[in-house]
Amino acid sequence: MAKYNDFQKQMIAILDAVEGETGKAIKAGSEEAAILVTQTIRDKAMSYWPKSKYPKNWVYEEDKHGYIIHNKKTYRLAHLLNNGHRVFNNQGEYVKDSKAFPHIPSQKEVEKVSLEIMYRRLNQL
Repeated sequence: MAKYNDFQKQMIAILDAVEGETGKAIKAGSEEAAILVTQTIRDKAMSYWPKSKYPKNWVYEEDKHGYIIHNKKTYRLAHLLNNGHRVFNNQGEYVKDSKAFPHIPSQKEVEKVSLEIMYRRLNQL
């Protein structure tokens, strides 16, 4: 978790300090990365659950620190589906383990995509 906080603090400091065309390119790259990651999650989830509303509920929103990608309505379900979980019967007895459907990218994957997009945008200046 410490690495994420360091990365987040560095990105916030850069976004706060940068002005002009460079700042616009970084902010646009950040939004482009959020759109791309959200669409990737939706596509993977749609391949697992094509008739469900779950994939459509993935959204990105801007807050004061950047962009947040989350499942708007069924956020509690996301962790269980991504990692699997134990299934119990009505008496509280363990029955089986539910299969995991990994569809949410790791933090490192999101950071890599974000940095690649921002570098590309900055090189276009």
